Amino acid sequence: MFRTFIILLVLACPVRATPPDTITIDESLFAVNDTHLFLIRTAQFNLGLHIFGMKDTFLVAKNIATQRDEEFWPILRQHGASDYDADTGAPSALIQTFPLDGAVNPYQLVAERGALVIRDAAYGTSEPTALTQSGFQFEAARLSAEDITTQMAAAVRATLAAMPAYPDAEYTSMTRVGPADLLSGWSVVASDCQYEGVRRVTPVYGMRDLTVARVSCWDDETYQPATLYVILNNVPE
Repeated sequence: MFRTFIILLVLACPVRATPPDTITIDESLFAVNDTHLFLIRTAQFNLGLHIFGMKDTFLVAKNIATQRDEEFWPILRQHGASDYDADTGAPSALIQTFPLDGAVNPYQLVAERGALVIRDAAYGTSEPTALTQSGFQFEAARLSAEDITTQMAAAVRATLAAMPAYPDAEYTSMTRVGPADLLSGWSVVASDCQYEGVRRVTPVYGMRDLTVARVSCWDDETYQPATLYVILNNVPE
């Protein structure tokens, strides 16, 4: 009876109470070798609801020279939903994990690639700052608006291409909107972005420092957010 009441209450809520369909892309630094920066990237689709979500987790190899994502490996796909205990009414969570072809252990893979797992050290401002059309200049590196928009858009498109198909119609948005509808045309200009801070990656003595900036952007049409690391161009010594 209680479950039926909750379902009826949800169905009775006005459509405007549901959030917009949103895929949030985020990532963290993971490992580095002489040629590639390895990142753990997530793409979480809320399916147009407050209480549901499908989350894909990938290992990404970004080529340091070209600043492009070259390889993706799936790690995990999970679907989460809110529920309640039928006897006590206490809230609980339902987590479903899906099998994925080619899923990897990220630690094993970076070891095979001769990469070192890293801990990023922050310096500079930690407060978000609106990017200018010209970008940012740092002591030993520079970041132009073109660097930002090009790298961010390429990373979002590559993430979309790497996302496995959803298993069935049960795991789709209430409006039947899918990832391709939200991300295929993802595009930003510098004014759509915020600078979140700089990280200097120093994996081991003898390897040149790699400087990256953490940047958040929102597509100005679909408002899909992405927070990613952008490789800065080193100023020639």
